[in-house]
Amino acid sequence: MRNAWATAKANLPAIVTGAWDESAGDDEPGGALANLALVRLPLLALLAYYTQYLVLDGSPLIVDFGFDDVPQVIPPGVVWTIFGLLLLPIL
Repeated sequence: MRNAWATAKANLPAIVTGAWDESAGDDEPGGALANLALVRLPLLALLAYYTQYLVLDGSPLIVDFGFDDVPQVIPPGVVWTIFGLLLLPIL
């Protein structure tokens, strides 16, 4: 498990691994790999899909929260901010 994490951390960028410092994930490599596989990679795939959809189609994200009759348009800046908060070492 430690070797797999060390290899991933050495070969993948920090945005993918979440290892923003030298020792990140070394104390719990299984959790770090689970975070990579179950959180970060799906978020990056969703971000890529949203970006290509926004660029090629030009349509914003539309969400029905269930409390209104009309679905809400989510501005791209809000979507990018949420992705940034989840993927970057801001919090």
